[in-house]
Amino acid sequence: MKRIIKAMLCTLLAFACFMPQVMAAPVPVKVRGTAAAGDTAHAQQDAQKKAVYRVLSTLLDNSDKDNEVVNKIMSHYQEYTGKVAVNKKVTEANKLYLNATVMVDADKLRDAVHDGVAKEQKAHRDDVSAFLIRVVDENGKVVPEDNIMVQKVYDTTFKNRGFSTDTADDFNTWVLGHNEPYADFVQQTAAKAQSDYMSVTMAVIGEVRIIKCQETAEAFNVEAKVQLKALDMCKEGKVVANFAEDCTLAVVKDAGRKQAINQLLYKAAMNSSGYLAEQTLAYWHK
Repeated sequence: MKRIIKAMLCTLLAFACFMPQVMAAPVPVKVRGTAAAGDTAHAQQDAQKKAVYRVLSTLLDNSDKDNEVVNKIMSHYQEYTGKVAVNKKVTEANKLYLNATVMVDADKLRDAVHDGVAKEQKAHRDDVSAFLIRVVDENGKVVPEDNIMVQKVYDTTFKNRGFSTDTADDFNTWVLGHNEPYADFVQQTAAKAQSDYMSVTMAVIGEVRIIKCQETAEAFNVEAKVQLKALDMCKEGKVVANFAEDCTLAVVKDAGRKQAINQLLYKAAMNSSGYLAEQTLAYWHK
């Protein structure tokens, strides 16, 4: 049975519709290095390590921070740091505390993360993840453009963790044609994936259902119910992980109703895709 190997690492949230923030290199990182009293050199090295790890933490989920790629990067932490500016030294109880600003090459770090993932994933290109997720509006209608939006977030999140993905138009066609209750939708869609999408080894199936978008004097208060399952299609749809969450968001009124809903969908997609990707990786590695 196919297995997706250890690969991770997370998204800088590059999804154009939602104003991605790109970290430029180099970036100043304020940290506190510690060492034995009088040992400035080791205190500076400790500060460098902490600065590199802090930037890495913006690229990773919590569960990704102890793995081979990260360990390899941290063993060469000085390759990603530049000037160390000491702001303050304090000695207490035989300890030296060094407040410093360390320049970190964030772009080089990001490249190292993705290169490491790519090398580990190279032998597993045949493993494919697919996302059959419907977005249902307040009136119970499946919304095509919102389906695509959520699917793109999933595609980005999973690819950045080393998964191969399939976002065939046929998936959207199937999802758009089904408005039955959630449990029936999951069952029928899993059966469809099992019989017709032979290349898919893992499928995320479920829905994001908008409950309300209430307008107030200052904001749109949006609420959605998120229900999703990650299924192992190599084991006849065995449930790998479940995600269920009531997602809420208040968006300033000037943004408009549609943008408020879009932002909630993005939040729901990011939360759920990150969690399900983590759980799927853990499952494959057992």
